[in-house]
Amino acid sequence: MILEISVAFFIIFSISYIVYLIGRRQSPKSIRAEEKNSRYACGEKVILGKFKISLTFYEYLIYFVILDSTSLLFALSAIGTAASNFVFLISYLSIMLTAVLIISRGA
Repeated sequence: MILEISVAFFIIFSISYIVYLIGRRQSPKSIRAEEKNSRYACGEKVILGKFKISLTFYEYLIYFVILDSTSLLFALSAIGTAASNFVFLISYLSIMLTAVLIISRGA
């Protein structure tokens, strides 16, 4: 079975690569012009500085990851009916609640 899957993957990959090479060869080539590649906003040239990320962005990101993983865990916990799944679910949720409380007090 592994051999058939490997052969099928190799055939599909080879055909895809051949189609990519044919398309790359037949596609029109772009002309590199500085005006085309320059940044602009509403017809005016813009000089952009470095992009600065504030720490609050990371806080929102951490909250999102914690809450998203928790909702995913709730959704998938309905599949398991064993009593051990319930213990793991409660322990994971308590760890996530502790993490949210620590992060919110530290901010």
